[in-house]
Amino acid sequence: MTWTAAQRYCRQKYTDLATIDNMDEMKRLITTVNGTYSGSAWIGLYDDVNSWRWSLEDNDFYQEGERDFRNWYHEPDNYGGKQLCVYMDYTGNWFDISCDNTLPFICYDVNATQSFIKINNGTNWAEAHRYCRDHYTDLVNIRNQTENQRILETAGGGVWIGLYRNRIWSNGQNTNYEDWRPALPYSPQQPDNGYGQWSIPQCTAF
Repeated sequence: MTWTAAQRYCRQKYTDLATIDNMDEMKRLITTVNGTYSGSAWIGLYDDVNSWRWSLEDNDFYQEGERDFRNWYHEPDNYGGKQLCVYMDYTGNWFDISCDNTLPFICYDVNATQSFIKINNGTNWAEAHRYCRDHYTDLVNIRNQTENQRILETAGGGVWIGLYRNRIWSNGQNTNYEDWRPALPYSPQQPDNGYGQWSIPQCTAF
């Protein structure tokens, strides 16, 4: 079946496609099918490459349409299937890159006169997000072109912003556990983004 058909079948007959939260559950899944099936099988993990959202979820922060403001430059392309976070470059354009990169970042403080604060100590995206929430309001969330320009003037570019996305499970749960196949001869490490098919959701098999 296709992934969508498999999802529909599992929801009609059972609960949903398999969700795997840790290595023990992965081992149980392998044991369940061992000796009965030797190919690949769908699980519930998928990557909606159009699911970008801002880290600050307060509805009062946004006016109509402001959640959807983007300033991409020939992006996002999800190169290599691992680009789930966003940075602003030195021209004010946005690019998706791996969240494990190390960059300075911009925090937003709703209570301060100077609402945009650049932190020059480079971290990955998750650590930048945590720092901004611990010390200010959040990583900067950009609502329009005017704010984009102000942040560029404050930061000079090359910084994390609060736009990101997650891979999720069929039941809507965010993923905290992934067990991707390493690189093999004549086969790239996973996920590999379907060899450039970045504009459509990517589904997962084991």
